[in-house]
Amino acid sequence: MSKRLFIFTVLILCLLSNLVFAQGSGSRLIGKEPELTTTWQKQSQVMLPTSQALEKTIEPDKYVLGPGDVLAVSIWGEPNTNFNLTVTPEGRLLIPTVSVLQVSGMTLSDAKKKIVKEIKKKYISGEVTVTLLSLRKFRVTVAGAVVRPGTVVVTAMDRVSDAIEKAGGFLEKVAVTKQQEQTFLTTPTRKEMTVKTSEVKTSAELITKEASKRNISLTRNSGQTFNVDILMYQITGKTEHNPYLLDGDIIYVPVKEEDVGIVGVYGAVKMPGEYEYVKGDRLADIIALAHGLTIDADVTQATIVRFEADNKTTRSIKINLKGFFEDESRNIPLKADDRIYIRYLPQFHRKMQVTVKGEVLYPGEYNIEEGKTRLKDIIQQAGGFTKKASLSNAEVIRKAHEELVDPEFERLKKMDIADMTQQEREYFKIKSREKRGAMAVDFEKLFVENDEAHNILLRDRDVINVPPVGKTVTVTGQVLYPGLVAYKPGQNLDYYIKEAGGYNWNARKNKIRIIKAKTKEWIKPGRKTKIEVGDTIFVPEKPERDWWGLFKDIMRVTSEIATVALIVQNAFRK
Repeated sequence: MSKRLFIFTVLILCLLSNLVFAQGSGSRLIGKEPELTTTWQKQSQVMLPTSQALEKTIEPDKYVLGPGDVLAVSIWGEPNTNFNLTVTPEGRLLIPTVSVLQVSGMTLSDAKKKIVKEIKKKYISGEVTVTLLSLRKFRVTVAGAVVRPGTVVVTAMDRVSDAIEKAGGFLEKVAVTKQQEQTFLTTPTRKEMTVKTSEVKTSAELITKEASKRNISLTRNSGQTFNVDILMYQITGKTEHNPYLLDGDIIYVPVKEEDVGIVGVYGAVKMPGEYEYVKGDRLADIIALAHGLTIDADVTQATIVRFEADNKTTRSIKINLKGFFEDESRNIPLKADDRIYIRYLPQFHRKMQVTVKGEVLYPGEYNIEEGKTRLKDIIQQAGGFTKKASLSNAEVIRKAHEELVDPEFERLKKMDIADMTQQEREYFKIKSREKRGAMAVDFEKLFVENDEAHNILLRDRDVINVPPVGKTVTVTGQVLYPGLVAYKPGQNLDYYIKEAGGYNWNARKNKIRIIKAKTKEWIKPGRKTKIEVGDTIFVPEKPERDWWGLFKDIMRVTSEIATVALIVQNAFRK
């Protein structure tokens, strides 16, 4: 009896275990249905969006749904239910146990309302949330003046500029034929989106063009066409000039119309120059492309120069820019080939200053009033001279004069000295030695003898240079020990030559010159010539003699004279 009871108990336990196993694996036997009715799933079990570099948070009122977008639909109730749903190629959203909804072409905001409304019909008590999990990918066509025309894969958060970048970017130079140029300048049909380079026959037929960044066309599937202005978007950041892409978009990049398709803006703007013209451009648009007005712009008057209907004569349009940007009615439309001129305010925040260098107590920059501030005033502001100051070599350099170009000197610099006339050589020699911009000022006469004739008016960017006392004289050229010799007041030329070791064997004594430290003047030494601190004594070398050449010249002349004498002698004999 006990044996039968044991067997019966074992059978009952086996039966119960099979029943429990069947209940535990029921979800796998039934298939995917439990996913639709399962209770709360952990966040890790829900599909999360792939990481994408977005320029900003998606705006539900602007984002348009299309095939491939993935939505997370959650129903919060008893039980909680989550669906990850993909918009079908037909543009529909299949919500299990609820309905099939057409959502393609709707904004995310409108689609959310439609989905929630439909789910609420079945799940009355639960709260419904709809979230965009993953952006769809689709193809758009990029044609025209880009590196790799064709189709590219983009997302719904990509803009026209992104598609152009994926197509290799704009072509910097486009070689086209005259026939192709017309195709590039107009928006082609969908069948004419690429230009056949095989049509180019010879290089003589080619015209070099640049890709347009302002007249790009964007054609939607509906046939609607928009103008895209990438340059305006890059400068101003206004997104309306660079819209988001939609499925099936066609982007066409033409070439610039460089002959008349430009507008020039000059003067008081941050980036003056010529800009591509777009139909509908207004004055404020071009000023924006030029990065706006400068701080010293004269807003009381701007001038637009425009060609008349005959394309020859022009007329000027005067515009007051004061309050211009706040009043849209004054923002006049422009025409191709207009030129805009904006004046600068005269003397606006002009910082007039001079620089003091060298042996003063406080070297540096000092403000001046042009027409009032004199040399003495600035030296006084700089604290006066130090004990080491060499007044005899101090100078004022006028930068405005230093930058002046001497056309005659520039011409002579390109010539060979042998081709110059005597007068040209003298002029070239004098100008070569001249210190450009140096003013005729004697600091010793002004500050020691108090001669006000040397108290000159200073001008913007003048440089006052006060060197230290060197107390040396330079002896260079054909002496035994060329170099610096200690200055000794009252000593003459012979003293300094002797201190430098005396003349070399090939010294040309009759051509010695003294170069004055301050004026750079070359002086022929005499008995009364005064040698001062910083002067240079130059001893030139004797020119090399070509004795063989000289002998040949003498023989040639002697031969010619003998020949002439012989002819004369024979003539008299007859």
